[in-house]
Amino acid sequence: MRTWPVLFMLFAVTVAHGQRSEVPEQPQPSVSHIRGYLANPIAARIPNAVITLQKQKAGVFVDVQSIESSSTGEFDFGKKSLGVYQLVARARGFCQIAFPITVSESGWLGLRIALPIAVTGPSSGGCHGFKID
Repeated sequence: MRTWPVLFMLFAVTVAHGQRSEVPEQPQPSVSHIRGYLANPIAARIPNAVITLQKQKAGVFVDVQSIESSSTGEFDFGKKSLGVYQLVARARGFCQIAFPITVSESGWLGLRIALPIAVTGPSSGGCHGFKID
């Protein structure tokens, strides 16, 4: 099993009632290789999630590639050109999240993305946040 860096970042998110969470302006993770795994809030892996990689072009994110996580929740987009990207992750029963990352010569070896569980109903408050480390 690969060892992932032990760097913790907890993002506060602002969400309208719905199932999408976006990260407000703040420092973004820097990676040298876009890979990692998805987990739920108690660290159980999330299989068969769809992760979309988007590249920033002229201030707008455009889809580059979409993949499905493995049976162990892992994903790997391989080496990409340097620049600003956005990862969008969605899985049944979880909130969809989107957050920017920077691909650089050095950086984290991978990402662990903890997706919040989707809660519905008039008093649910929608999605409450996610964690990347």
